[in-house]
Amino acid sequence: MAAPGQVMFARRLSPALRLTFWVALSLLIMVLDSRLDSLGWLRSGLASVLYPVQVATRAPLQWAGTIGEFFVRHAELLQENRRLTHELRQARAALLLQSQLAQENTHLRALLALKRFSPHKLVAVRVIGESNDPFSQRVEIDKGARDGIRAGWPVLDEHGLVGQITRVYPLSSEVSLITDRAEVVPVQDLRSGLRLLLYGTGSGVELRYLSKGVDVKPGDRLSTSGLDGVYPPGVPVAWVRRVVKYASSPYLDIDCTPFAGLDTGRTFFVAVPGGRKP
Repeated sequence: MAAPGQVMFARRLSPALRLTFWVALSLLIMVLDSRLDSLGWLRSGLASVLYPVQVATRAPLQWAGTIGEFFVRHAELLQENRRLTHELRQARAALLLQSQLAQENTHLRALLALKRFSPHKLVAVRVIGESNDPFSQRVEIDKGARDGIRAGWPVLDEHGLVGQITRVYPLSSEVSLITDRAEVVPVQDLRSGLRLLLYGTGSGVELRYLSKGVDVKPGDRLSTSGLDGVYPPGVPVAWVRRVVKYASSPYLDIDCTPFAGLDTGRTFFVAVPGGRKP
């Protein structure tokens, strides 16, 4: 039995009527909000309450995007750095090559001028190697017996005497520089006219066995005298760099410096004796 005051049979709205009621209420609220903005305060409140949640929700995505962008940018910078480094090396190599070509061009122009004004037939040769013997001053050139080169022919550059051909091979030849210990060049002092002998020392050249009264001074220019029949006369050879008188020796100590670029030249000329055809 029902308790006192309890309604035995309660009448409730059917589901269809409840749905109709809530739909009508929703439509009424939507119309009022669109016309009168009656729910603006509610939206603002909800937005204020939910903003920290939205920020907290978006933060991981933003951090992930930032971190991903950092790594992508870092990789791009590394790649660009490698590219710029490679281009810089290429530019330096090109600049170095251009500088070398400019120097060689100047050298070749001077050689051509020498060839034009020389009374001898000159054959251009290139240095392709140096002697492995540390006690000799010799270089290897790119022309030999096949090109008509003969032993004993003098070699020079645009500045002066280099040396002479001492060995000839089919495709190359060996040049003994005037600084070689075995080389002796008859020279003449252009200032005093004295005829002297210039000796190779292994690293330079010097005048030997001259008494203290000989008229040789620093700065004197020495050229080939032509008395040996090997070197043509008048070719610049060296200049006197130092003249020292030692009390313990009856001879002068005279050091000279070659005019020719013995250590730096890459292109020389072989002087063909008597205008022969090599």
